[in-house]
Amino acid sequence: MNIEGVNQREKGFMFDMFNNKAFMDFGFQRETPISSVESALGREATETEIEKAKQNAFSVDYVFCKTCEDLFTNIETNFTNEILPRLRGNDLTGLKEIRFKEKILIRQFFLLQVWRTSVCDDGFNISATLDTLLRNFILGKDISEEEITAIPLNIHI
Repeated sequence: MNIEGVNQREKGFMFDMFNNKAFMDFGFQRETPISSVESALGREATETEIEKAKQNAFSVDYVFCKTCEDLFTNIETNFTNEILPRLRGNDLTGLKEIRFKEKILIRQFFLLQVWRTSVCDDGFNISATLDTLLRNFILGKDISEEEITAIPLNIHI
């Protein structure tokens, strides 16, 4: 969650939820203003928390080239500019479904997160077939809309 809803890398809070635990872990990214951290925590950040923030949990250096990173940023920026404003600050209570005409952009954004995680995290694996399909889709290769929309996206809130 970015500070004040802005789209800035390295500035924000992180929450990790678990299926087998009755709590969640809280963290913050390395560029998050310390005043924001202390306000959210209601106390000063510990040295351990500060050191953990310096280890960017959402960045793996030297995995993707600048061209790919720029492509990823473009997908994420388009999603942030086109989709998020329709969700932020709106009361979605009781809403069972939201339909967007930008279904390819939404899929690009979410499937990018899945594919990038599978590449960067040894504990998160997808099949070789899905890996190839997602990589080609994200990199703008000739993938049909039917192939991409056949991959289910379920987001439960």
